[in-house]
Amino acid sequence: PEQSLDVALAKCLNDVLLEGSLSQETDNFFRTAVTKHSMPERYGLSTSGLDSFSDESMRCNVADSAIAVNHKELAAKLSRSATELARKVSAAGLRSHMADRAKQLRDDQEQRARKFLRESELGGERIVRTTDFVCLPRAIGCHCEKGAAVAHFKRGSETLNLPISPTA
Repeated sequence: PEQSLDVALAKCLNDVLLEGSLSQETDNFFRTAVTKHSMPERYGLSTSGLDSFSDESMRCNVADSAIAVNHKELAAKLSRSATELARKVSAAGLRSHMADRAKQLRDDQEQRARKFLRESELGGERIVRTTDFVCLPRAIGCHCEKGAAVAHFKRGSETLNLPISPTA
């Protein structure tokens, strides 16, 4: 089903994240967004660079050190979470995941095909196939050129143009 490595890897990672096999800390980390509150320096909200030693400057320096601690904590959580996720995904695991997805797709297609055949045998919704013949009422005329991709169905003064296989 996946034709490129990046799509296959993304689907595999998505399934690993959704299956619930990650630790609670890692799962919580991946579900937490980086916001202005968790990384204010990324949003231009850092207060470093003030040269005076006023009370406000001291508060700003304390805030900057808290930001640095928070940044280190986030970096450590990211490293631990990425390591845990990387341990869950391997080349063999990716091949197995792709094979499982391909098998599931084939099984789904086979199930739909069997349902279609069962319904058509029971007189369900009828679909015209390339091997079928269509009978039209006498009031409707059909005209198509050999090799054309359109058939013209005419009843009275109205015409309905429908696409057909050029081999029809």
